[in-house]
Amino acid sequence: MEKESRTSHPADPSLAPAGAPQKQERDYLIIGLTIALMAMVMAGFIFLG
Repeated sequence: MEKESRTSHPADPSLAPAGAPQKQERDYLIIGLTIALMAMVMAGFIFLG
């Protein structure tokens, strides 16, 4: 019972602690990639326009 409750939803971000280092690193990685993608798209519009 204890193991089941501990690993019931390991991939659910809403149940993970907000201060978890892995979650923060992953969020920063996603944010960084999103900003880089948006910057590339805007640069493409500027060069094509």
